[in-house]
Amino acid sequence: METTPESSGLEIGESTSNSELETASSPDSLELTSDGVESLDLSSERSGINYNRLRDLLAAGNWEEANEETAERMWDVTWRQEHRWMRGRDIERLPCKDLKIIDTLWAYYSQGEFGFSVQKKIWEELGSPTGEGEDWKRFGDRVGWRSEGSWSSRSEIYSTGLGEGALPLGRGWAWERGVYSLASLSRRLEDCSK
Repeated sequence: METTPESSGLEIGESTSNSELETASSPDSLELTSDGVESLDLSSERSGINYNRLRDLLAAGNWEEANEETAERMWDVTWRQEHRWMRGRDIERLPCKDLKIIDTLWAYYSQGEFGFSVQKKIWEELGSPTGEGEDWKRFGDRVGWRSEGSWSSRSEIYSTGLGEGALPLGRGWAWERGVYSLASLSRRLEDCSK
């Protein structure tokens, strides 16, 4: 049975700390139990895709490989594997179940430091920038994607320490496409929380 935004009990952006696990009421929803994320159904809405490897990488604290795995799975579920980047309309059609799984895993294993909902919160705190101007640069500064007035390379971001909202960094959907991708992601998070 397909999970819809309406049937999922876990809201994007809800706290999923180890001590405050949420339990959903629907058997088809993402369920956090006393076993934590280990008991979640990590299968995608798309046949043949699951998030077991992402869970394992995050559990091991392997942030860089987990970031790459996140991009791979996002391309898979939006049929963008061949292109290896996503447009705003691709982000906006990410299956809600998949987006919730990804966000829940990142938030859980980073203890609330990383995840799309964390990035959305920061983006909104900065006024939800709609252009590639100073507000977008402030977002990059805040999450650690910029340093000393310039956009950082991936290796620089990983080597200088990861602050709140730094991950998932994305490949072909985050700062490469800038604020437009983050705006699409924010809208999708909002749609999936309804």
